[in-house]
Amino acid sequence: MRSIVGRFLEHSRVYWFDAGDTTAVYLGSADLMPRNLDRRIEVLTPVENVRARAELAAILDSALADTTNSWELGPDGTWERLEAKGKKRHTHQDAMMRRAQLRARRARS
Repeated sequence: MRSIVGRFLEHSRVYWFDAGDTTAVYLGSADLMPRNLDRRIEVLTPVENVRARAELAAILDSALADTTNSWELGPDGTWERLEAKGKKRHTHQDAMMRRAQLRARRARS
């Protein structure tokens, strides 16, 4: 499990499952915590559109490449901050802002 703590508070949930040649992708409204699963109604919806899946794959790749604001949950339940350690610095939230700005410029032209 990865947590990115940066400028923005994000609540989106993407669930990506691969098993052999089968891939299932879902978007959800909440994280998998007891308060969300036991006392609320939460939904997941499948993502079947190939273009939407490609967009989500690019977003997940960016999130998993974050070397500045990422924390990873270890098997013992403790969080460890991930560091660049020789890798090029990548900030996922900055990358997503650049991506949104580019899309907005393209939409105006």
